[in-house]
Amino acid sequence: MRIIFIIYYLLITLLFVSCQESSSVEVEREKIASLLQKGDSCRQVGNEENSIAFYYRSLELAKQTLEAAASDRLGIVYLYRELYYDALDLFRQSASIYALTGENIRLALALRNIGRTNLVLHHSDSIACYYEQAIEVASRLEDKKLLHTISKELEAIYSKAGFYD
Repeated sequence: MRIIFIIYYLLITLLFVSCQESSSVEVEREKIASLLQKGDSCRQVGNEENSIAFYYRSLELAKQTLEAAASDRLGIVYLYRELYYDALDLFRQSASIYALTGENIRLALALRNIGRTNLVLHHSDSIACYYEQAIEVASRLEDKKLLHTISKELEAIYSKAGFYD
């Protein structure tokens, strides 16, 4: 029964995740488009070396963004298929990439997903560690909705574990 509650709660919060990801995707598209525009500007004034650098940076950012997004989504599928250690590896991979690229909304969600996976694996120390990291990232973003969602999820975990009784 406890696992069913956890899975149900995870499904509900996935709806929130999809809304958050769409705004993050737009930010990444804007970064990539900006780099491409800078490359175009450099090329138009005859500065081909700088244009090449901007184009390569946009290509690298696009590859990293796609790799992290695919890893995160695969992790979710593996989590539902109960391939928890594979899911954990994929969520860690996506969190590392998001940290490098500065995609903090997605980083907070990936850290939260690592916490969720540790919850299912009953790794109690890791649950709090990753949820708290996710809350810290969301706090720095000043994203009240994201912060509220992650905090409420951690609160529900603590409540189910009997910490608030």
